[in-house]
Amino acid sequence: MSKKNLNVRWLYLTAGVLALLFAGIIYGWSILKAPLAADFGWTADQLALNFTLTMCFFCLGGMAGGLLSKRIGSRASLILAGALSCLGFFLTARLDGASVAMLYVSYGVLAGLGIGIAYNVIISTVNAWFPDKKGTCSGALMMGFGASALVGACFGSLTALDFSTALAASTLAALAGWLILAWLCGPLLRKSCGKSRRHGV
Repeated sequence: MSKKNLNVRWLYLTAGVLALLFAGIIYGWSILKAPLAADFGWTADQLALNFTLTMCFFCLGGMAGGLLSKRIGSRASLILAGALSCLGFFLTARLDGASVAMLYVSYGVLAGLGIGIAYNVIISTVNAWFPDKKGTCSGALMMGFGASALVGACFGSLTALDFSTALAASTLAALAGWLILAWLCGPLLRKSCGKSRRHGV
């Protein structure tokens, strides 16, 4: 690997960490479930099932991400992941309490599946730049994914006094925009890595 690529790969690692920082926001569910229960009257069991579905579809998304990146490439896979997760968050922000099933579809299925796809593709793509430092790279990426829970907790504590469904809806809408920005980095990462490999780097 050339000296230029040795330097630029750290920039790509930073982009990957930031992308996973936003992707891990699904763990912010612990903050959102209280206002949803208070405003819509959904039970603890109903809300617990939503997080179970989210984790299930996150895992399925991870498997799908590996298959999709081989068939359609990392760029298209990340675009699909961003579209699914952003649609899921947007629909969640539009909930009116009429049906808990819509919560399951929007947050559990769409957002969970999209973030699972992105998680797999981002990790495999960025790791390709660090054949000599796979442990360091993987650790940094996992740090970004895990730290999102801390960010969400801090946000929740700052807004706990007046945290209503309206604020939860605004938060989810903002997350959708952040995810779009974060995953725009993905196509650039894969394109650059592909160029380096074609030149034998």
